[in-house]
Amino acid sequence: PIILFGALSGNTDKRKGWDLLHKSLKILEQQEFKFQIVILGQSEERFDLALKSKITYIQRLSDDYSLAMLYSASDLVVVPSRMENLPQMATEAQACGVPVAGFNCTGLPDTVEHKKTGYLAKAYDTKDLANGIYWVLNNVERKSSLGLEARKRAVELWSEDKIVKRYASLFSKLKNKKFI
Repeated sequence: PIILFGALSGNTDKRKGWDLLHKSLKILEQQEFKFQIVILGQSEERFDLALKSKITYIQRLSDDYSLAMLYSASDLVVVPSRMENLPQMATEAQACGVPVAGFNCTGLPDTVEHKKTGYLAKAYDTKDLANGIYWVLNNVERKSSLGLEARKRAVELWSEDKIVKRYASLFSKLKNKKFI
């Protein structure tokens, strides 16, 4: 399976949680779980990651088609951030039908439904994140079901039609209000 992680600074920005994901991946390797990791936002290795698994680096992608193809080629997107509002990578992955794993903190609980569209590990618990990654990826039917639910939820919450209707409703409510 292909695990996708992304951050413009790749694996060097502590806020994005690569070090936490790295510990989780090491746990999975110790359990002899086979996977590949793709790091989006970095074109080359910045330091020795000491992983046995294949690592692919992809520079920043800026067009929707390339991003959608990368998400769709992935089996799981992991967003292990320490600081995040509404993680765009998580919303985009789910829009492409890809489950997301991360921590049950920051903006992820607003994006991922635990065990319905992905997995939310205890905050910064690398063993639980490893368990979640394994839980998603070790069962093909489960992974597929999570992906279908993720896509359904993304369309319900973040599709252009839904967002336009919400803005129109808000503007309509505010139209005749007086603000000081």
